[in-house]
Amino acid sequence: MAPGRTLALPTAAAERWCQHVGGEVSHIAEATGFVNFELSFDPVQQQRVLSPSHCVITWSNRDKGRARYTSSLLSLRIVPEDALPEQIQVGVEVRGKDGESVLCGGEYLEFELLSLPSDAAKQSHLAVASGPVRVNPETKQREFMRIDLGRCLRQIVADVIDDPKHKGQKLCRQRWWICVRVLRLVCSANSLSCAALDEVGVAPLEWVLCILDERAAPRIAAAASTGTNEPSIDELAKFIDGGAKKAKPKKKPSAGARVIEVDAVGEKSGTEDVGVSDVPAMPRIASSRGAIRPAPPPGWSRTVDLAPSLIDAWRDLAGCDVRHVAESTGFVHFAVSRDEERKCREVTPSSYVLAFPRVAPGQRYQSALLTIKLVDDKFLEELGGARACRTPGQGDKASDSESLLFELFSKQDESVDMTPLRFTAGPVRINAETGQRESMRLDLGSCVHWATPDIVDGTLGGRQQRLLRQRWSVSLETLKLVCVANELDCSGLESKNGPPLEW
Repeated sequence: MAPGRTLALPTAAAERWCQHVGGEVSHIAEATGFVNFELSFDPVQQQRVLSPSHCVITWSNRDKGRARYTSSLLSLRIVPEDALPEQIQVGVEVRGKDGESVLCGGEYLEFELLSLPSDAAKQSHLAVASGPVRVNPETKQREFMRIDLGRCLRQIVADVIDDPKHKGQKLCRQRWWICVRVLRLVCSANSLSCAALDEVGVAPLEWVLCILDERAAPRIAAAASTGTNEPSIDELAKFIDGGAKKAKPKKKPSAGARVIEVDAVGEKSGTEDVGVSDVPAMPRIASSRGAIRPAPPPGWSRTVDLAPSLIDAWRDLAGCDVRHVAESTGFVHFAVSRDEERKCREVTPSSYVLAFPRVAPGQRYQSALLTIKLVDDKFLEELGGARACRTPGQGDKASDSESLLFELFSKQDESVDMTPLRFTAGPVRINAETGQRESMRLDLGSCVHWATPDIVDGTLGGRQQRLLRQRWSVSLETLKLVCVANELDCSGLESKNGPPLEW
């Protein structure tokens, strides 16, 4: 990656982008160089701000042996979750090896790259890399911790819009987003202060961006031409681990570079789970083909590269847009609370699209719909012909008559490729020593009541299809007993004043 530097742009190119933003654009960088930006909290606006908000990006290519330059406008802003396009997945949980996790949502950094259509055709595919700036304690040099976000996000949205300053003309637009919570997690994992996101009068959080990482560009172009995508979130996992394997700084020949580049790559290591125990597998209901699938690295809930059609297909069955997506081997995060107006408990979110890796060649994933709801135990008696399983010591009669019902729907013809379900669950707690959020994975054993799988009709993508339905339930009493045994607050199940029970 080349260090960023000031470039002499043709006057017409610079004026066009200044006219577009309605002011001067004083920051110019090469596409292969660094764009330094800072995040801080504005006391007047009472919100987070980015600086600079605009930067002109220059691209070089050769035409008949001569160097030719084109330009783009990169705009940076902070936007709420509601401003994201529908195809952008939210609610994904990213979890570090030390147990700390974040559920992506809230505010996002939005990056918008505008180009003239004639220029966009000459520009390379984006290969975005980004990371924080840190001071190396040994060399005292400022280092840019590099991560290939082009592979990790895979959510660059491209479209064509009208040019608001030039009637009848168009602009090619590319946008991508980074959740502010992920920035916090990265900083926390690498012992960097992110107080600037919330406090006034502290040093801004400095971040670096490169939109054309020269190392990754050939691979990105090859992937785009073949239509293939590589697994990506493992790169983010290694990065957030914080450089367990000491990285060697790579000095740049130019003395004018503000930061040097360092690959933040950690050793692969698993997560320590709280109360881990083997969970008996659900009896098989189909062919054993799926059992040969190797398990992914433990401890991570990953952003899934699902085609929009695999998500939208479940809209009719779910009764709403499903905005939460997770891998079948990842984490499904939900909360149970009390709704005083409706005088009942509720589960949020109530639906997830789960991605199951495919064994057969072709498409990398197949999708299934998981719904979570609260039902009366009388319904469970009708469902399985037996009362929901009770935890020892509860007696024959229960003071609480509700259970969590999990329903997993998948296409009948795809069910043969699915691994047998192995269900673990547990509450989220705050570690008293580290202050970090941890999920307790518990073997609920006989407290999980499995119903007999069945075949039902459902609407997918506007068509009636045969679906395999798998159902299981856990009583609220079991959840309460787990909380009491671990000194966790579950008052939110009974009162709106109590915190929601996170699971």
